[in-house]
Amino acid sequence: MRALRRVGVLFEESGSQEEEEIHGEGEDDDEDSQEGHMDDDDDNEEDEEDVKAFKRKIALRKRKRDEIDMEELQDTEQRLVMHILDTLTLCFTYDNQGFVDSSFSSLVAIADQIDNVALGPDRYAQLMKNSLIPCVAQLAASVTKNKQDRWSVLNHQLLVRSRNDAVEVRLWTLRCMTQMWHTVGEEFISVMPETVPYLSELLQDSDPEVEAAANELAEVMQSYLGEDESLRDYL
Repeated sequence: MRALRRVGVLFEESGSQEEEEIHGEGEDDDEDSQEGHMDDDDDNEEDEEDVKAFKRKIALRKRKRDEIDMEELQDTEQRLVMHILDTLTLCFTYDNQGFVDSSFSSLVAIADQIDNVALGPDRYAQLMKNSLIPCVAQLAASVTKNKQDRWSVLNHQLLVRSRNDAVEVRLWTLRCMTQMWHTVGEEFISVMPETVPYLSELLQDSDPEVEAAANELAEVMQSYLGEDESLRDYL
């Protein structure tokens, strides 16, 4: 009997140990499974970060390419416009066939280039100084018929732009008007009545450069009035 009892106890102890081992193995499997899931999550997060980084690189390259394309486009546009204006200036200078008088209503559209600030500050300034201003001034000087009426039309195209919100447009408009006075000379006094109200505003412009350019124009206009009459009396 004692032997049987001892065998029973041994079986119970053995069964208990096996259950503990099986339970322990189950817990190990659960821990391994959780660690596996955590590793998978980490891998997924890394993959997502890699994808985001790749997309950022692609977007940056595209932006740089677009900027380069825009620079090239603006350079091409500037060169093309300057070539056209320079060619027209030569045509106006040596016109002996009445080209300016017969085409004046269309040629006035040249003044629209004063609004071409989309070229960027440097290109715009170069276009104005080297091509547009000489072209507009020579257009005015080459008119031989109905001078006062045609000068008034051209001058008005500039005056309306002297009220543009963009400082650079107001500034280069004034410089263009000043050059027209220099090129045409005393006869250009015919446009003074319409010019004075605009000039009066520009002499009080908030931008120092624009104000200085307005004063320069006023001095040029005054030089053609003579000593007996003062432009300031009309401002």
